[in-house]
Amino acid sequence: MEILLDSITADPSDLELTAEAAELELHLDLANLVTPVTYKLTAWRMEDEIFLNGTVTYTMQQTCARCLNEYEVPYSLTMDLVLQMLPDDQLRQEADEGEEFIMISSSLTTFVLDQQLRDLITLENPLKPLCREDCAGLCPRCGTNLNEQGCNCIIKEDDPRWEALKKLSNNN
Repeated sequence: MEILLDSITADPSDLELTAEAAELELHLDLANLVTPVTYKLTAWRMEDEIFLNGTVTYTMQQTCARCLNEYEVPYSLTMDLVLQMLPDDQLRQEADEGEEFIMISSSLTTFVLDQQLRDLITLENPLKPLCREDCAGLCPRCGTNLNEQGCNCIIKEDDPRWEALKKLSNNN
C-alpha cells in the first residue's frame, strides 16, 4: 500500500487503499487472510508532519488450536500514524528518538504502509486461536472432535509418578 506524499495537503483528504495478502508478505501460524486488506484513511499535512488516521478491515481464516476446525473472523482496526519528514542529515541523528513518529526523509515522494499493516495484523492475531471459548478440542486417544460427538475412550488420568505419594497417604 503506497501513499503519494506529494498529494497530501493541509486540507484533509480521504483515501482508500487495498492490498492482497501476497503483497503484504504476511506469514502467520494457524491463520490466513481471505479478503484483501482495505485501509480507509484521512490524510493531512501540517508543516513537516503527515497525519494518517483510518480503519483497516480484513477477514482472517483461522485454525482452532484445540479442534483444528477452520473459521473466519472479520476485523476492523484503527490505525493512526504520524510521518515526520526530516532532511537526510537530521534523519540519521534522530532515528532512535521518535517512537510515536515514523521518521522519513523529506526527499521521499511515496511511503509504503506494508510494514505498519503487517505489524498491526500480527499483533491482533491471537496466539492460540479458538473457534469458541468452550471448545472441547480433540480426544487425545482417538482424535474425535469432542465438539461434534463424544467418544468412548477411557483415559486414565492417574500419573504413575505420583504412586509413591499415594502410598504415603491415608486415602488409598
